[in-house]
Amino acid sequence: MEQVKFDPNKLAVLYYFGDLSYWQIPAISADTLEHGFDGRTLRRLAGLVKPVASDIRPEEIDSAFREMGVAAPHS
Repeated sequence: MEQVKFDPNKLAVLYYFGDLSYWQIPAISADTLEHGFDGRTLRRLAGLVKPVASDIRPEEIDSAFREMGVAAPHS
């Protein structure tokens, strides 16, 4: 079985263009940590259980993507 390459830039594009929702961010953050990325924001977001929109501020999303090496936010 072929392993899919983890691509933080693709995730960022999907998020900033509306194809990922806030409730998907904790699982994505956990996957990101498993792929060797690390950061305070990624760890906090990965630990959220059943988040609501107010649990995740837009600047945290930007910070998490920067911790993945992505120039965020994408416009």
